[in-house]
Amino acid sequence: MGFQQVLQHTVEHVEGGIACILMGRDGLAIDAYHNPHHEVSFDSAHFGIEYTALFHQMMTVARQANFGDPFEFLIRSEHLIAIFRFLTEDYFILLTLSPEGNTGKGRYLLRVASHHLRSEMLS
Repeated sequence: MGFQQVLQHTVEHVEGGIACILMGRDGLAIDAYHNPHHEVSFDSAHFGIEYTALFHQMMTVARQANFGDPFEFLIRSEHLIAIFRFLTEDYFILLTLSPEGNTGKGRYLLRVASHHLRSEMLS
């Protein structure tokens, strides 16, 4: 299963799925899937770029505090749920959901997707 198929499966199998993006540490999107049935009023890729630096700072703080490497961050806001999951130190995936989206299932599907994406990246 290629990147696009994994991202599409993740979005289409979670209630409220808007988009799923594979991004590099530099904040550039490697691949993305946007639900064509969901009107998006924001730019998911731009959102991911803006948060990239913040998450790397959070990783540094967690390591310095001997908290361990973080692997997932979740942001809930008035208009969006965003779940970031690190694949490696250099890559992460971002899943965006509507405010009524199923966060638990989204987190589960990201965990499954991360396994497939890591395998695909290594081959």
